[in-house]
This record gives sequence, C-alpha cells and structure tokens, in this order.
Amino acid sequence: MAHSEFSPSQLHRIISCPSSVQLYHDLGVYNEVAPSSLYAEEGTLLHSYMEKALFTSDLSFIPDAEHRTIVKAAAEYVRDFIPKYTQNVKILQEQRVEVPDLPQVYGTADLILYIKDDEVPEACELHVFDYKFGAGVWVDAEDNPQFMAYLLGAVKAVNADTRGKIFAHVVQPRLDNFKWVDYSWNRLINWRNEVLIPTIAKACSDKDYFGPSESACRWCAVKARCPACFQRAQEAASEIFKLHGLCKESASISMEDVKAFFENEAIIMSQIKAIKSYFMAELISGRKVPGYKLAYSRGTRKWKDEDKAIDYLSAQYDIDLDDIFETYLKSPAQAEKLLPRLKKDKQFIDLIYTPQGAPKLVPVDSEEANPFAEVTE
Repeated sequence: MAHSEFSPSQLHRIISCPSSVQLYHDLGVYNEVAPSSLYAEEGTLLHSYMEKALFTSDLSFIPDAEHRTIVKAAAEYVRDFIPKYTQNVKILQEQRVEVPDLPQVYGTADLILYIKDDEVPEACELHVFDYKFGAGVWVDAEDNPQFMAYLLGAVKAVNADTRGKIFAHVVQPRLDNFKWVDYSWNRLINWRNEVLIPTIAKACSDKDYFGPSESACRWCAVKARCPACFQRAQEAASEIFKLHGLCKESASISMEDVKAFFENEAIIMSQIKAIKSYFMAELISGRKVPGYKLAYSRGTRKWKDEDKAIDYLSAQYDIDLDDIFETYLKSPAQAEKLLPRLKKDKQFIDLIYTPQGAPKLVPVDSEEANPFAEVTE
C-alpha cells in the first residue's frame, strides 16, 4: 500500500516542518516498509479486536486478559454513542478518508458514526473515533491536525450534512482518556484553507521550510539525517563553546548562563540519540555502518527447567521450598487487570495510596504538574 505524503497522523510534524516531506522523499522513506515493533503489532491486533467487540459483549475471542480489559473499556465508550435503532445510522470501520479538494491528504479513520436526522438538519451527528492503545503520550483531540483531517474526510465519506454537529473522540483506555471535542464545519474549513493548504504549498516548494523543534522532531523518521537538525545541534554546540570561554573569564557563572548551557546540551544529546537509533536500525536491518557493529550484552541467567531445578535443590541441598520461592501481593494495577470492576470499588480504592515519585526537571510551561505540591496564591 502506498504511503500518504500528507497522512493525517503525520500532519503535526508537516505543519511545523513542511520541508520534511521532501526530505522523506530524498531519503526514500516513502518507499520503505515501516519497521515493525511489539507496540505496533499490539496496536494492530487491538484494532482488529475492536471491529468485532463493538457488536458483542462476549469478548471470549480475545485470549489475553489485559487485552480483553482494554478492548472492553474502549468498546463500552464507543457503544454509548451508537443508537439502539439502525435507521439513518451509518457505521464505518477502518474507513479510508480524504480531505475534500485535497486528495493527497488521506488516511484511515478507525470508526465513523453518522446519525442523520431528515427533519432537523442541525440535529445530525457525525462522530469520528480514533483508538490510541499506547500509554506513552496523552492525546488531546482539541486543535489536533490528525483529527481535523479525519473529520473533513469523514464528512465527505458519509456525505454528512454540515449544518449538524461534528465530534472527534479520543479513545485511549490505558490512560483512561476518553474525551470528545466538538468542531463546527466552518472551523474545519477555515483550518483547511488557512493552515493545511499553505502547508502543502510550502512542502512542495523549492524553498526551505524546515522547523526543527522537540515536538516536531519527536517521531520524525529522518531526524538523524536532517540538515536543519544538524544545524540546530551545531548552533547549540557553538553556544556551549561561548559559555566555555566565559568560564575562563568569570569568577562565577550566572543562573541564566547555566540554564543556557543545560538547554543547549539537551538539543545536542537529542540529536546524538537520534543518530544512535538510526545506526542501530541500519545494523539490525543488515546494512553496514562504517566503524560500528552490533554487540549483545549478557542476559540474566535463567533456569532451563524450573521443575528439575526445584527437585535438585530440595534433594541435594535440603533447601526448604519457602527459601527458593517468593510470594508477594500483586500491585493495585495488576489486581485491576484481573478484576476491572475494582476500579469503581470505593473500599478497594480506600486501600490504595500513591507515593510521591522521584522528582524530574521539566520546563515551567510543561503540562506535567506535581500532584503533591501545595496550591499557593
């Protein structure tokens, strides 16, 4: 299947860095088969379970208990929006959609639900659900380019009445993130005209419109080979060298200079991390990286056969079984996986506390907060 240059899932990066599209072309990314991972494979599997789970409460076809819990939570959320009646209701799963008048912007929407009202056009409802089964990044549907592209495409796919209500849903069960955002047709069209179309024009231009940043580069496949990222890292290194000269001239260094050193070092290390990941991927795929090879660390020793080990230790060394086995109470999270209903059990919740974790340094404007900090005026 051909890769979409302007896939909705890539629009966040492309809007911030339009020239990355041409760089993807130049480096052959669109012609490569995306490397698989355990996370990607699990996501594909859970998406396939959802297609069936929406129409049955019997999830015994899902062999893994944790997967059943995740799919159950996601399916229950979605089913709450599906009417009991089927007249004037469209349900499309894994539906290819493309933005009106921009056929190059296309992707696959996980679920489109359209409820038509022939008598009151304003009462029509269009819902687009996007399943996010990871737990690493909290997803917000507000001002999200991926969702806005899906919504525009969904309107076209079901020929929705644009006078009706339009909703984008995040379905992220591992983070208990079930949120919806309403969009108007005018808001979507304005975004297409004022943001998306100019972005595509820049991406197709001969001029450079690179925009490297922590957010834009986070999932970029070509960060390790991007000239703009290298320039950004080089500029950061230059700033550090300036500070190095300052150290020789000053008896003490100001907080602002220390902060500048710290932030520039982070930019350089981020680029080095990307290069290391690129080298690893090349070597794992069988390609050569001059001067480097793969080496494997020694793993933790394990029993070849646990039953034989138990028999030998107890017979030859008269070891009590209690001395070679560990019994411990599973964590609250593990208990909830076994019995999902515990999440709503007040007595169970009262048995749990959340200790403060280790502190970490984040920017002042970070959305991460300290839940234990006292609120001060």
